[in-house]
Amino acid sequence: MFRYILLYISALIVALLLFVKYNHNSIEKVKQREEELVSIEYNTVISNYEMHASLYYLNTVNQADVLSIFRDATSKDPLLKAEARKKLHAKLVSGYENMKLFQIRQLHFHLPDNESFLRFHRPEKYGDNLTGIRSTVEYVNREKKAISGFEEGRIFNGYRFVFPISYEGRHLGSVETSVSMKSVIDSIKKNLGGMVNFIIKRDVVERKVFDNEKSNYKVSCINDDYLYDKEVFRECPKAMTGAMLKTIPDINAHFAEKKTFSTIFYFEGSYHIRVFLPIFNPVTKERVAYLTTTRKSPAIGDLEQREDIGVVMIALILGIIVFFYKKSHDASQRLEKVFNFQNNIVILTDGNTLKFANRTFYNFFGYGSLGEYLKKYKCICDQFVDDEAFFSLAKVGPQDRNWLEAMQKLPERKRIVSMFSQYETLHDFAVSINILDRDNIIVTFADITENIKEKMSLKGRIMIDPLTQAYNRTYFDESAALLLEKNKIAGYRTACILFDIDFFKKVNDTYGHNVGDDVLRGVVRLVKANIRPEEKLIRWGGEEFIILSRVRSEEEAQMVAEKIRAEIEQHYFDIVGKVTCSFGIALYDPLRELKYLIEYADRALYEAKKSGRNRVVFYEK
Repeated sequence: MFRYILLYISALIVALLLFVKYNHNSIEKVKQREEELVSIEYNTVISNYEMHASLYYLNTVNQADVLSIFRDATSKDPLLKAEARKKLHAKLVSGYENMKLFQIRQLHFHLPDNESFLRFHRPEKYGDNLTGIRSTVEYVNREKKAISGFEEGRIFNGYRFVFPISYEGRHLGSVETSVSMKSVIDSIKKNLGGMVNFIIKRDVVERKVFDNEKSNYKVSCINDDYLYDKEVFRECPKAMTGAMLKTIPDINAHFAEKKTFSTIFYFEGSYHIRVFLPIFNPVTKERVAYLTTTRKSPAIGDLEQREDIGVVMIALILGIIVFFYKKSHDASQRLEKVFNFQNNIVILTDGNTLKFANRTFYNFFGYGSLGEYLKKYKCICDQFVDDEAFFSLAKVGPQDRNWLEAMQKLPERKRIVSMFSQYETLHDFAVSINILDRDNIIVTFADITENIKEKMSLKGRIMIDPLTQAYNRTYFDESAALLLEKNKIAGYRTACILFDIDFFKKVNDTYGHNVGDDVLRGVVRLVKANIRPEEKLIRWGGEEFIILSRVRSEEEAQMVAEKIRAEIEQHYFDIVGKVTCSFGIALYDPLRELKYLIEYADRALYEAKKSGRNRVVFYEK
């Protein structure tokens, strides 16, 4: 009898350790998913603001009548310079007020030496030099390239979009629009709920902010080295912060790592997750602030409750197992009794041959027994779908003994496989590996299909232009190279068809931007109706679009563009009536960098404009 008691205690300890580890991993996955949700939401919000800033720069600031005024700002004559400031303010002040509808908070012009020329939010403050204060302004004036990112200013902090200004071949300086952290936080809170806050490093504020503006900040209750911006600060109960800090004994160590981190804490009857998302200066790459979110997490409560119940169930189940073992000494029955309680697929394998599978396994694949399954497959790995986003046999190297050895080299978050059920539906599984010995490995497959769908849906939002629902530049940057490679493997060439709407500025000036937006959406609908599924429509900027088309020849590319051109020309738009588009085409050359494809298509578009518009021109080297 004693040996059965000893067996029971040993098995109970091992089972509890495995269960606690599994439950801990589940909690970590909840935290990781929360961090990903916050990061994706933050990037989505910033991308939308960046789009508005770019459109304002292209359609309003980067125009000849504005640039000719700003040219006088570089004059050494103080009277001419003052007059230019007055004219520029009068020219753009109404448009600046309208941009506030899109949460644009600042419009700020700078001279080539980084001198502040005109702040629309504080027109009386100018002449101070921003060298050493505003690294984004220095970067744009030095490199003549646009840049965006979070940066503390002398008056406000926020997400800034800085563009170079040139006229008649001469660099005149830079212009900046920005959105406040309050607008960013309000947008995130609207979508995620919970509590959203923002803390900024004390030394950044002390180094950059005007002395009379420093009263806008207060010391955070999280760390003395960080300050709250009073404008965006949302008071949180001290007891809640205290409960949170108890879960992170050394929060400074997390701050030093400069990575996203999160913590779980219990407050007023509920579990909460607080995420700390680091924010970096785009030029210096210095971590200067954190966005923090605090949301209730029912999933953590469920896991904690499951752990309490699980301990009791494991003790009970193992007691039953030992009892049956004592009666029958049948190891296979013992294993089946344990694992058939699982809703996840559980198998026992040596990495090559399947030795045992639980009831969930048979229900998923539609087999009645292990012998029946082994008539068709030797290993569950034979059913892994070859998907580059997940693990499959294609990722097993010659140096690996089997698929399990290859998977163990991956971090846990990448141990994901896809498999078809007996009903031919595709499911995604997170894989957990527990090694009993060299030849006996317990592998658990937890169905995370819905979590994967949600994550992919959030990621997709970043790649879609919110105004027209065409793809945007983010999609192009992440997907164009892969699309070109797929076309090449399939035996096709890729044509870049770059087009824009003729005299679109006149549409906006005559009928207003709302009508202009309707025209943009209408053109996108027409193009989508006349391209194939494998062809991708991308909004390149303003009224300019790109179609990546799979073709076999120059003639086929021209036929695609000509068909779209004709459809647009024949369409009647409400209010505006008829509009036309000009097209430039270039074929991708695998021996040249991707940027040349866009450059050549742009040259062809220029020729189409130059030769009368409403036509298709193919780039000739």
